[in-house]
Amino acid sequence: MELKDRVALITGSGQGLGMAMAWGMAKEGAKIMINDINPETAESTTEELKKAGYETEFVIGDVRVKKDAENMVKAAVDNFGRLDILVNNAGLAKIGPIDELSEEDWDVCMDVDTKGVFLCTQAAVKVMKKQNSGCILNISSIHGLQGMPDRGPYSVAKAGVVNLTCTLAAELGRWNIRVNCIAPGFTWSKAFEYQVSIGTVKPEALESRLPLGRIGQPEDIANTAVFLVSDKAKYITGVTIPVDGGWLSDGGRGMTRPSDQRPEE
Repeated sequence: MELKDRVALITGSGQGLGMAMAWGMAKEGAKIMINDINPETAESTTEELKKAGYETEFVIGDVRVKKDAENMVKAAVDNFGRLDILVNNAGLAKIGPIDELSEEDWDVCMDVDTKGVFLCTQAAVKVMKKQNSGCILNISSIHGLQGMPDRGPYSVAKAGVVNLTCTLAAELGRWNIRVNCIAPGFTWSKAFEYQVSIGTVKPEALESRLPLGRIGQPEDIANTAVFLVSDKAKYITGVTIPVDGGWLSDGGRGMTRPSDQRPEE
């Protein structure tokens, strides 16, 4: 029970990676405030957690809206008495050639993926400073650490999250508030499945490029998240950890090497 009695607010946790992190932290004893912009997914995930015996409530809100961000934090405190963990998970991507993307595509990525982190963090920090403790976990992406075609606004927004993580860690450490970041690689989710369905990603091609030879699972991200918000990581702040199956470590794509041969089953 690494997180017994701690209160976690996880944005965008009605589905996908956010939902996986909610389950992971609940299993370790945390009380979970689910947030989503979609009432149906928020309520459904909350009910499933409650059926499993976990303490959880949900709050509807858009991370791009300051009043909504403040209301999310208020809901956590009103329901559970405090706020120990904020996971800035809500995000979206706009994919396409830079000369075809609209100004609206650019703006929505910046607003959700970067401004949303700022607004939710700003609201949470006001509570955490009074407690003289807290943990903030931001979710970036390997796209924020590496250039990749057709993902301009998303990559820039997620790179901003990486830098903001360092800035916040330096600023908030005096209040015993830790700030870290996960940069997921290609991971099975509804968004990933959609990209597969429209042909913008091909799982087999990605797996052949990955040192570990497989697409990530939501649990891979959730397990790392639980570690980073627990006391086992109490001397870690300001870091971004790629959870990517080795994608960023392999610069030899396209090369022919003896080591490319995988051992037979």
